Amino acid sequence: HYIGEDSAGHRYYEIQNTRQNVTRGYDPPPNNPKSEPGVEWQSWLKGTRRFPPSDDEISLNRMKEQAQLAQNETTEKRAPHVATTGSNPSQDKPAAFPRYDDMESAPGAKKSS
Repeated sequence: HYIGEDSAGHRYYEIQNTRQNVTRGYDPPPNNPKSEPGVEWQSWLKGTRRFPPSDDEISLNRMKEQAQLAQNETTEKRAPHVATTGSNPSQDKPAAFPRYDDMESAPGAKKSS
């Protein structure tokens, strides 16, 4: 039976097969069939949450998300920029095997000097 619809136009439903076995799903909006539902609705679809999210909860989470993004932006501007030095980061890692100038790397190979 029909449960609800979000602001993007996804329609959510629930099919009760038995008392414990419940199938949940959604129909995407016809104008945007590849869009994904919000995080709150995804958790309801997976069964992580028992009750579907309310519009108030979704709008509150969106406001928190916007506030966090703004805070991250100001923190990033305040933080000092640290530049990396060195030509190649892979050269900073230790080699898998040590190389010695007085030993051959391949048995019987001639040194090209």
